[in-house]
Amino acid sequence: MKTDVSTVIACLQGADPRLAQLADGRLWDGAAAALSPAGQALLRALLDQQAVTQAQAEVSAVADILRRDQKFAPPGRPSLHLVQLRRQQSAVQQAERLARQVAAASASGFIKQAGLTLKPGIAAGEFMAKWVARLPL
Repeated sequence: MKTDVSTVIACLQGADPRLAQLADGRLWDGAAAALSPAGQALLRALLDQQAVTQAQAEVSAVADILRRDQKFAPPGRPSLHLVQLRRQQSAVQQAERLARQVAAASASGFIKQAGLTLKPGIAAGEFMAKWVARLPL
């Protein structure tokens, strides 16, 4: 059974008490009736992963526009429009790289906070995605 990431995010943001039964109670602090530090780290990591997905979509959109406009550009010096598109492409690519770094760090933070063991050769983000997919929500 594969769990949808948006469902997990909704449960974490809504502080759903069903979280107490999940993952051996690692995500819910019963005494405080709120998310545990591991639950907060998971929410942060999932939101960061969504930011990576959004950044990838922006990179793709700008690249498509640039390809389309370059196709019909006359040879020679590039137009101001193409130069601006290249700058925009560079900016969104940089934002994507930063989002990936933040997502990797937050996934690693969640794994440490939850007390999970990461097998060698597996990226923290990939491990977290598989772990979330196995949650029975």
